[in-house]
Amino acid sequence: MGGLVRVENIRPVPVPEPLTILGAGTAIGFGTAFKKKLGKNKKNK
Repeated sequence: MGGLVRVENIRPVPVPEPLTILGAGTAIGFGTAFKKKLGKNKKNK
């Protein structure tokens, strides 16, 4: 019952950097906020 584990043929998967994910989330948030604000401005006119 010795525990030798052998792992072969593993290819590294590129993972985006945390700042990239944070930047994308921030951009989506700003885009949504501006779109809502723009919609309110057009509705009031």
